[in-house]
Parts: sequence; C-alpha cells; structure tokens
Amino acid sequence: MLNLKIGSICGKPILREITFGDKQGLLNLLAHRKSRLRWNAANEIGKYKIEEGVDALIVALQDSHWLVRLHAAKALGKTGNRKALEPLKERLKDDCPYVQRRVIVALGKLGDESVIPLLLNAIQADEKMRFYVLNALSNFMGNYAAFGLIKASRENTKIWKSSSSLIKVNLLSPTLLFLLKLGYFKENIIKALGDYGDEGALKDLEWLAMNSRNRFIRQYAYQSFGKIQCRKFEKYIPCQKAG
Repeated sequence: MLNLKIGSICGKPILREITFGDKQGLLNLLAHRKSRLRWNAANEIGKYKIEEGVDALIVALQDSHWLVRLHAAKALGKTGNRKALEPLKERLKDDCPYVQRRVIVALGKLGDESVIPLLLNAIQADEKMRFYVLNALSNFMGNYAAFGLIKASRENTKIWKSSSSLIKVNLLSPTLLFLLKLGYFKENIIKALGDYGDEGALKDLEWLAMNSRNRFIRQYAYQSFGKIQCRKFEKYIPCQKAG
C-alpha cells in the first residue's frame, strides 16, 4: 500500500500532498485481486477526496467483498460528488448491514433532499439504522428536528400538519411570545409554540435553548425549535398505513 503519511500531530496523521503517480497507483489497486488492497485503496481515495477516483469507486460499490463496498461508499460520501447519488441509493438494498450504514451516512453528506424519504424508509425496514439515519438527516436540519422527523415517521402520523386549529393558534404566536418574555407559564408556552408556532418564534426559542439557566427550559425550547424546523420536511414523512 502507498505510504501517504509523513507523521502525526496529537495522534492525527499528517498527509503529504498526493502526486499524479500516487493517484494512479491507488486507482490501479482498486482493481487488485486482493480484497485487502482494494478496500485500503478505496479508503485512501476518500481520505484525499480524489475526484478522478469517483467513477472507480462507483464500480467498487458492486465489489464481491463487503469491506470494499463499505469503504467505497464511505469514500464517495467524503468526495461529495453528486454523480454517486443514484449508485448509493441503489446500495441501500445491500445485503450487508455494515455497508448499508455507510451508504446512509454517505447519502447524508451529498446534500440532496431526495434521499430523505429513502432514509426514513430505511428505519421502517430496520430500526437498528436509526442512529445512522439521524446522523445523515442532521445534514439537512437540526439534530432535534431530525429526531422529530424520525419519530413522526415511525408513528406514521403527520404531527405537524397544517390545519384550521394550527392557523388559529399561529395567530396567537405574538401573544404567546409576549407572555413568554414576561415570564409567565414558560414551560407551557414553549411547548405550545413548538406544537403550533410559526417560524417567527425560532429566534426566541433558540435564545432560550442556548442561554436559559433552567435546564428544563433549555430542553423544552430545543425540542420546540426542532418541531418548527421539522415542518419544512413534513412532506417526506411516509404515508400513514391503512388501518
């Protein structure tokens, strides 16, 4: 394997500038008969974000060895090349759960919202993928919003759907914010803003989540902030199951 490290700082490797010959060497190793060299090459290509290796990595997603497919998916996520979007979507069906996990994380790094329903469906198929889907969704929204979207998806209900009651309560948002600033019924108002509030409440909720001395207020504010954020992605929640 090519030695591309020249030392380390605090345990982290220092990578030297990669040459054309190095790139070609790694691309050649992706086709080596030994699987260990193939997956090591895929890993190095991702580490250096070698754009010339994207096509070869896409081919490596079909490799017979699961470790090669895993490191190819991981590397494609690091390159961020959108050419890998459709091939990675296909690998969500990989029969190896370890490969599926890396594919999920890689899809999150590509920044294309079309993957959101696929990621939510991945949890429907296997609850063990929850952590990795949360990681991927966090690239599109806040961490709690991602958690809320997953929760709504698992419950098969659109808990933030628009309705006549929502519109009416939205009209009360300025009043709720006024009462919040006066210090009245803080917990209840924060929860109400999360369930029915509009984006106008985000600034105040963010401030409370970051600066309140009361840890419960911080928690409620963070949750409500996430719920409001989550509305933007409501359309991606899988349809409610019949019965």
